[in-house]
Amino acid sequence: MKQAKRIMGSAYMEWAKSQSHVAFNLANSGVKNYPLSSLPVDFNSLALSGPGAYGYPPLIKAIAGKYRVHEDCVATAQGTSMANLLAIAVTIEPGDEVLMERPAYPLLSETAQYLGATVQYFDRPQEASFAIRLDLLERSITPRT
Repeated sequence: MKQAKRIMGSAYMEWAKSQSHVAFNLANSGVKNYPLSSLPVDFNSLALSGPGAYGYPPLIKAIAGKYRVHEDCVATAQGTSMANLLAIAVTIEPGDEVLMERPAYPLLSETAQYLGATVQYFDRPQEASFAIRLDLLERSITPRT
């Protein structure tokens, strides 16, 4: 086997994935280890999918009931990428200027650009352990942001 001439890496992603002291770490895509036997469900009657191009009807009904809204007001996502798209789509308009951190997950800025926004960036330097530097953030804000 031939050894690669270079090793690729991302200091930011290594840092982001190691910061798991939050309740819901959206930097990790994998499913956490969890024994199926711990789930309070009868696996013989568990439906993993079903009809509904607009989401899984029992889930939509449960969410609508919990928040006391009509089922037509509930949108579910097949994963974080779709959830990010939905969140960005309802908060920006074509022509908006959006400020995003860098480095970051590229799909966020690409989604904003796809939806017609102009993306401006502020840097989170590795030397500062990727902390947000307010001076860099403030310098990036314009009247259009």
